[in-house]
Amino acid sequence: MNIHDCKEAVRVAYELDLPIFILGPPGLGKSSIIYQLANEMPMMEGPRSVIELRSSTADPSEIADLKAIFDGKVINVQQDWVPTDEAIAAGKYPKFGFILLDEVLDGAMMVQSALQNLVLDRKLGSAKLAKGWFPVAASNRRSDGAAAGRMSTALASRFMIVEAEHDLDVTIAFAYKNDWNPILPAFLRFRPNLLDTFQEAKKAGQASYACGRTWEMVSRLTKGAVPESIRLELLSGLVGQGTAAEFYAFERTYKSLPDMNEIRNHPETAAIPTEPSVLYATIGSLVAKITVRELERVWPYVVRLSPEHCTMFINDAKHQLDKAIKTTKAWNEYVQKFGQYTY
Repeated sequence: MNIHDCKEAVRVAYELDLPIFILGPPGLGKSSIIYQLANEMPMMEGPRSVIELRSSTADPSEIADLKAIFDGKVINVQQDWVPTDEAIAAGKYPKFGFILLDEVLDGAMMVQSALQNLVLDRKLGSAKLAKGWFPVAASNRRSDGAAAGRMSTALASRFMIVEAEHDLDVTIAFAYKNDWNPILPAFLRFRPNLLDTFQEAKKAGQASYACGRTWEMVSRLTKGAVPESIRLELLSGLVGQGTAAEFYAFERTYKSLPDMNEIRNHPETAAIPTEPSVLYATIGSLVAKITVRELERVWPYVVRLSPEHCTMFINDAKHQLDKAIKTTKAWNEYVQKFGQYTY
């Protein structure tokens, strides 16, 4: 399941009151989608929030009643961080939100045991979770080797568990939506196997690896003023040496791109690159910041590409233009000629 579908799964889980656990590799955006949903879900009327509880640093005493002596007797005292009805009435918390149990598999078994009542009974000790608040868990998998430990079988049985993976199209859509450096989508289309290199880096004993999170950092780096003398080393520090070297070489292809104005002014005759890296970089440059008017202008050039490259252009342009693309002559012609390639 890609991270976009996981986000939809959390929305459904909230509506049906089914606790959900997202398992997936590091840097995928598992935690980020919970914060996004807290801002987007229409059924959460009014203010909403996210409380993040990291199991890796949590202590069992933080998620159970405290003991206090009152009038000579030992009594149970509720934790004051729990969003109860009383805390909401006092204005401490909004009516709606998520309790994000992050890095669950990194937590001690005692911590996992203490979380069982929160997930199933919506209670921490004697503190009752307010109705509009929903527990959702996220963690790296044990197979990722990212400090993830064993899951309590009792805790696992209290969750609907979904497993997330990196997805190229979802990452590229996110890149365009969040104004990444346009060279990134072009490069990832050219070398899709470098979207996620965690397993390879782990086997090689390398600390840095490529994933959605580090590619976003590469975008920020490459949009800044970076001295050429340290550029490759900084890239290596984000995505690893081998991946950085390939990306660095791909950057150089931008110096040999066809003249974009020649493509716009003479799309029927402008030269199409034969070198694959230059072709992917050219398509990426055409898609970047595209408008409906620009799409119609360069379409006679794009339609001369292979069906696969034409489809790549259309799908990436679709991320930029959304529904407006279906109002264009270019879209209609594409569907008639290459519709079977659409993904």
